[in-house]
Amino acid sequence: MKFESNAPEKEPQKEPQEEAFGQEEEESVKNAEEETKETSPDEVLSPMEMMKKLEEKEERIKDLEEQIKKEQEESLQYCDALKRLQAEFSNYQKRMNREKEKSIKFANKEFAFDLLQVVDNLERALSSKNGDEEDCEIYRGVELVLKQMKDVLRKNAIEEENPLYEPFNVDFHEVVLKEESEYETDTVIEVLQKGYKIHGKLLRPAMVKVSK
Repeated sequence: MKFESNAPEKEPQKEPQEEAFGQEEEESVKNAEEETKETSPDEVLSPMEMMKKLEEKEERIKDLEEQIKKEQEESLQYCDALKRLQAEFSNYQKRMNREKEKSIKFANKEFAFDLLQVVDNLERALSSKNGDEEDCEIYRGVELVLKQMKDVLRKNAIEEENPLYEPFNVDFHEVVLKEESEYETDTVIEVLQKGYKIHGKLLRPAMVKVSK
């Protein structure tokens, strides 16, 4: 024999996760409804509010334009500064290259000056010859050595300066004697010692005699 219970059946309890999920869903729906109300296209602004919003937008646009203009001006200033820096660096490089070339050109200046004294002595030895010595082996040897030395001087851009019968030039000549002559005053009438230039610049002035 079965006994039926008259007690009411218990409703099944909801799991905690399901309950929390339901609450989150309700809150999301509520937030969506509030956002819809705030952004509803049916909302009508008063003329004053519309003017205010328009003025705020115009002011914002004006601020942005001024900011853009300021940044453009700063950009131009940076470009100008960079161009000046590049120009200064380029000039610096050119100046350093010129100085380097100059130092290389005139590095042997002192050595060349000493070498000229040897050339002078060889020329004096050849100028003091008599007729019989021209066939002498020593004479021909000295003549050959002098020629070779002058070739070396020319290869190193050292040029001979022989201003005979030219007007006296204080930049390249040095007066040793003056005497009366048929030539115009301050004309070189004798070269006592030749002058030389190196790369177009004075290495040694010519020692000269000029007319009064």
